Amino acid sequence: MQDSGSTDYNEVNEAVERFEQMEVNRQKYFFDVHSIENIFDFYADKLQLEKADRVLELGIRMHPQATSLKVRKASMYIEKGQQEKALALLKDLLLLEPSNPEVYLNLGWLCLRMKQITEAFEIFDQGIANAFSEDEDCLLDVALYLNQFRQFNQTIKLFEPRRKRIGKNEELLFELAFAYDKVDKPYLALSVYRQLLDLNPFSENAWYNKGLLMVKIGEIEKGCTCFEYTLALNPHHSEAYFNRGNCLAQSNRYQEALDSYLDFISYQPGASRGLHYIADCWDHLNNHDLAPGFYTLAVKSDPMDFYAWQAFANYYLSTDEPGQCREVIKMALKVEDLFYDNTKAELYFISAQSYILEENWRMAKMYFKKAVIDDPYTFKYLFDLYQLQKALNPGYTLHAFQKQYRADFFLMPSFNYMLAAYYIFELEDLKNGTEQLREAIQINPASFEQFVDNFPKLNDLLDNYPKLAHLIDKYIN
Repeated sequence: MQDSGSTDYNEVNEAVERFEQMEVNRQKYFFDVHSIENIFDFYADKLQLEKADRVLELGIRMHPQATSLKVRKASMYIEKGQQEKALALLKDLLLLEPSNPEVYLNLGWLCLRMKQITEAFEIFDQGIANAFSEDEDCLLDVALYLNQFRQFNQTIKLFEPRRKRIGKNEELLFELAFAYDKVDKPYLALSVYRQLLDLNPFSENAWYNKGLLMVKIGEIEKGCTCFEYTLALNPHHSEAYFNRGNCLAQSNRYQEALDSYLDFISYQPGASRGLHYIADCWDHLNNHDLAPGFYTLAVKSDPMDFYAWQAFANYYLSTDEPGQCREVIKMALKVEDLFYDNTKAELYFISAQSYILEENWRMAKMYFKKAVIDDPYTFKYLFDLYQLQKALNPGYTLHAFQKQYRADFFLMPSFNYMLAAYYIFELEDLKNGTEQLREAIQINPASFEQFVDNFPKLNDLLDNYPKLAHLIDKYIN
């Protein structure tokens, strides 16, 4: 017996062949609306838009009242960038068929594309209200559109009142969990995945996504268990091997992590992240024969993988091979497209550390300075330069640092933190120090934690100066 899937497939193929035969022979054949829809969808899926457009024009001539074909015509207008034509056509269809949910869905989707967000929400609500027996299918389409356009809160608003009613629809629950995750509500997303797994304990996607969320909230062991369930259900799930390896590595179980990463690259042989993490495992297992080879494979596999280059350079730092470290950095710096958002700074920072290993203080200071100039926001580069100066001269002060480097770094956002430290710790001017710190946080909030970590004495002052305590508490909250 033939299943319905193969019957549909043959039906579509026969319709497409008839249409192409008609075009070749320049004859006229009749196609019902369903056949036109199938032929159009066939060509649209293959991005053969000219053929899709021709079959649609034929269908509309044959069936001028067919709403489903006119909805597809609107989608063709959108593909051609003719959004106003699409909008006018869909609004006309809505006047003719005010209870057709398909029209509402397409009009809402078009409004999302045109950034008419509020109008899109109202149209979707009307579409759902008119869906009747196809309510869940309509809800799914709306959720897919909303999530596609990153309107996650609206997806949640749509689903939460319907949570009990959609409780047995896996696809809808997946969209809700996805939306919760995207608005950073991992515990609510986990509650949905638990509901999904109660419904279907054999859902590999639910186990996998639950594992990602467990890792996100810091439950590494539970995340690892979820990935193991995923692999029990689907031994070919390459990403589950990769993420299981990450969990094991975070738990310092490097031999097991290595095995998991090796499984991963058996499915994705050229994946630089897998090769890079295999090298990291060999490094932690003190196998210095194999680690460099895998780092080399990683950067050759994807020269744009900055983190692989960074790990490779740091590997040679950890093995006290500063010359090799700089050779890696030299190779990385040749990949011009690799550098974005001041990523060169991190390589300059590693270079500075390599010169410290050789006690070449002049070059170390030069590369710390290059790192600060390339990334003026990251405080650690500036602070490590100060620490080096202090290590070379124990009497070196924050005042001496700001005086020596003021001309070079005065406009650097990270330098405001050093000025704040100078006022607070050396001048003991908490009033001006607090204002300087406030300015530093406003300009460069990302470096605040680095500042606190590097000046732990700050906490000792909070009880004696409420304004400083209030500023820090306000920022942290």
